[in-house]
Amino acid sequence: MLYYFKDTSLYRMNVFDAVEETVCSSTYENVIDYLKERWDTVYEYTDEYNSTKLLLRRDKDYRVYTVSDPGVTVNYRGGAEAAYFYNGSIIVKNNGQWAPDLGTEFTERMLAEGTRIEL
Repeated sequence: MLYYFKDTSLYRMNVFDAVEETVCSSTYENVIDYLKERWDTVYEYTDEYNSTKLLLRRDKDYRVYTVSDPGVTVNYRGGAEAAYFYNGSIIVKNNGQWAPDLGTEFTERMLAEGTRIEL
């Protein structure tokens, strides 16, 4: 399945037969509800601007989403061996690498000052 936004709705298309169907209107609440119905919520944070950061899991597969008005950004896809919330972001470690790459000095501050997320 391929998921995408068009006009004011979230759509999905079966890539094998190109059948498109409307999933829901693309409001902030609908998109968050839709993601949470399909993934287990590991961590959620909403800032003062009504932008929500989500760390979601299905088996050993993780996703980091930022949901805001007007849309959704996928910040990370893949496995995870560690995760932190720091400076308004969810940072995931996989195969010894932090995503996004933070640099050594920033990583040390994140480990010291950030919030460890239990996976």
